Amino acid sequence: MDIFGIAGWSGSGKTTLIRALIPVLSAQGRVVGTIKHSHHDLSLDPGAAIDGAVETLVASAQRFSLTGDVPQDEDAKLPYLGSRLAGIDLLLVEGFKFYHHPRLEVWNSTLGKPMLVQDDRRIIATVTDTHRPESLGQSTLWFHRDDVVGIAGFIQKACVSMSAFRH
Repeated sequence: MDIFGIAGWSGSGKTTLIRALIPVLSAQGRVVGTIKHSHHDLSLDPGAAIDGAVETLVASAQRFSLTGDVPQDEDAKLPYLGSRLAGIDLLLVEGFKFYHHPRLEVWNSTLGKPMLVQDDRRIIATVTDTHRPESLGQSTLWFHRDDVVGIAGFIQKACVSMSAFRH
């Protein structure tokens, strides 16, 4: 499974970009899963969880939701969660900024926040809502947020390159 991260400040458009990327990547033959980190505790309807159960799955006719405890070992969290998603070959990760997977940054000029790429060498491309920012420099790859096909192609190429290092 390939793992690729989407980083950025809250409100920058990370989830919007992921939603746009999934149908494009799927049309290119990828089976895409997502993991989004939350700083808040998650719980099902209290009546749905069974005390003492390691995991609880709630299902309707159309969807299901699986909850369980996350390993406390920081290094084990993302691999464990990724293993819970069966049948995917590309995992898009929003958050989990301390893991070593490559990522792109989504930067929104209206937020008034600094670019993360300056301090995170795992960011290998930047996606913005404007023309190429001067502060980005020429060595960092840049995409406009509307170039979803180009961004998807970049992710595909990055995954091919990463897979060469894993074998």
